Amino acid sequence: MLTALQFGYWAVLVYLPLFLTAAIHISMEGAGAALLAATLPMLLVPLIGGRLPMYWGWRALFTIAFGLLVIGDVCLVIAALSDGPGIRLAVAVAGMVLIGVGAALANPQLSGVVLALAPATQAGMANAARSTASSSIFSRRSSIPCCRTALTLEKRPESTSVLAKEC
Repeated sequence: MLTALQFGYWAVLVYLPLFLTAAIHISMEGAGAALLAATLPMLLVPLIGGRLPMYWGWRALFTIAFGLLVIGDVCLVIAALSDGPGIRLAVAVAGMVLIGVGAALANPQLSGVVLALAPATQAGMANAARSTASSSIFSRRSSIPCCRTALTLEKRPESTSVLAKEC
């Protein structure tokens, strides 16, 4: 479950600014503002989502959360394959909202499941292992493009000035 959440939300979040600037032709500032569609649900949905397992159960909540992640990721693929920046932006924003809501439903509950399944004497260690696994998966997924960019820049030193202007 943790890996699916990492691929469905966090790894996609790393590439969204590049997609928004390249495919939809909006500025980096605009891409940053558009990312709010994917990140604001992480602040708002857990307030409601924390109560949902009492009514739906954990299995139903995780099924819905991962279903939203899949639908949101499919929307992003559709946006990438669509013609016209207007359609791309609308479908991309819908996809970002869906992956944000799906991740916001699953992420806090995942900690609860880990703590519920761990023995009481090892609850802290279990949550630390979940947190470490979560951050290590994210850091590995997000470091791959950085390594590729560094290797590309070594081969083409003339592009470093362009990259330095953007940073």
